[in-house]
Order: sequence, then C-alpha cells, then structure tokens
Amino acid sequence: MRAVYKYESTWLAGLLFPFKIYVVLAFVGVLIWHALLPDEYSDAGLTASRIFDTAKDFVALAYFLSMAVLIGGGLIQIIRSSARAAVWSFGFALAALIIGAWLSDWSPTYDITILKEAAR
Repeated sequence: MRAVYKYESTWLAGLLFPFKIYVVLAFVGVLIWHALLPDEYSDAGLTASRIFDTAKDFVALAYFLSMAVLIGGGLIQIIRSSARAAVWSFGFALAALIIGAWLSDWSPTYDITILKEAAR
C-alpha cells in the first residue's frame, strides 16, 4: 500500500500525458489535413471540405475536454504532488483552450454558389 502512495505523482503524470500529447499533435494534424484538401472548386473538394469542417468541430470539442481534464489534474497535482507539474498541466490546459477556441471559430467552409460563380 505504501509503494502505491509513493508513486502517486508518477501515475497522475502518466494519466495526463495522453491529453498533453493530444494538445500538441492534433493541431498539427488538423493543419496538415487542411493543407492537403483537394481543390475547393471540384465536387470532391466540396465534399472533403464539409468532412473536414465536421471533423474540425469534433477536434475542437476534444480540445475542450482535454482542457477540463488537464485543469482537474493540475488541481490534484497542486494538492498532492508538485506545483511545477501543476504549472505544466495548467499551461497545456491554456494551450488547449486557445487552440480549441480558434478551431471552433475557424470556418474554412466554402459556399457552393460562390464556388460555382468563381469557376465560370
């Protein structure tokens, strides 16, 4: 029982690690995906853009979930382990808030009528 308590901070850091990795890598993945989308003037491009918009909203939602988990984990870390680890968790939570808010507000959707007029 004492050995488990001795390594509690390690377990908590290990549980928060996937959320910290998500904060960093999901944003890079979304930007790469957007850069690789086909031409918006084609039907395939419109379909891909709509799928991207839907997926982007789910990624933004996951950012807000990660933010909540990291804030909760940071509060536990500040109480039970080190303040340094809590500051890192809060920093990642702040990054998740900023990126999630930007993604939820970012609207790279394309109106079909505008695209058809531009193609003429």
